[in-house]
Amino acid sequence: MTFKALEERLRALPEFPADTASPSRLVRGAAIVMALGIALTLVASFLSFTNVPPQLLKKAATAGFWVALIALGILMIISIYGIVSDLRRWTVDQAMRTDHQLEQFMQEVSWLKKYPAATLQIMLDHARYSHTRRAGRIALLAGSIDKLGLLPVAASLFLVLRAGGNPLAMSPLTAIVGIFLLFFWMICWVATSARGKLQTYEYLLDMALRMV
Repeated sequence: MTFKALEERLRALPEFPADTASPSRLVRGAAIVMALGIALTLVASFLSFTNVPPQLLKKAATAGFWVALIALGILMIISIYGIVSDLRRWTVDQAMRTDHQLEQFMQEVSWLKKYPAATLQIMLDHARYSHTRRAGRIALLAGSIDKLGLLPVAASLFLVLRAGGNPLAMSPLTAIVGIFLLFFWMICWVATSARGKLQTYEYLLDMALRMV
């Protein structure tokens, strides 16, 4: 019994039918593309005091600026569409999604019950330890920035919009602040996704132990 085997089983589970057409994946993709576009502009602005040719920096910053703007527009359209769609049938869809997920989780619990209780307890303790440790690392590196959602990205985008894509219109200090905001957001995004996985492991292992 390993966490890898459990993760492979979870990945093999079929998605809820409504989730296959959900715009959430597009939202995440647009947010990442927007962050990369912002980062390109900020890096070009930060390098404006170096010997890098200004024409090259201008092209890079302009490209990043327009990529960020286009991604922002797509993000807003998809988000509004998703909110409107969810409001129409949110209660029914949410109940059906919960039933679907519970049925799948019970299948995994039945599989976990085949293993000795001592093995399940060891894995549960390690999952909890890893979860607590990861939460501490996030707090050490980025404080509570993980609770701000996309606000760090929005702040960086504001810096880019204020400069209008012109690397010479932004000071290197302002650019480095924007870069750090994006960097911390990426750390929190990856770490929060990993914490969600650990929480799922904890939930399944705890349920299996109760039923052994």
